Amino acid sequence: MRSLEFLDLAANNFSGQLPNSIGSLQSLKELNLSKNQFMGSLPESFMNCINFKVLNVGHNLFTGNLPSWVFKLALKSVSASENRFNGNIDYPNTLLLAASYQSLQVLYLSSNALFGGVPSAIGNFSRLRILNISRNSLGGFHPT
Repeated sequence: MRSLEFLDLAANNFSGQLPNSIGSLQSLKELNLSKNQFMGSLPESFMNCINFKVLNVGHNLFTGNLPSWVFKLALKSVSASENRFNGNIDYPNTLLLAASYQSLQVLYLSSNALFGGVPSAIGNFSRLRILNISRNSLGGFHPT
């Protein structure tokens, strides 16, 4: 399945943690895991999916911080609403982000348990069309 580009497992009864082996799907462009009962954190092995463009993990039971790798990949769309992500939005301030600044168009993080400030660097996403961070406990929104 190394050549698999699209994987849609939405609206099933899948549960448990995602295996690290999901990162072996290096040709993966779109992954839809929404509306299941997945839990735990998102595997860092996703960093191996260099062609990744669309990630939808909304309406699950994922916990912990939203991983910083979400902003390191050249994703066009990230939907992670209706989970249990908590903590700050861990946005890495590195030059590696040039690709994400130019690619990210949609970011849904609503209805989680995120708190703290919204990183000012979020204003650097030149193609961002949709930003939904509602129903969290965020403050200090000052995009540049």
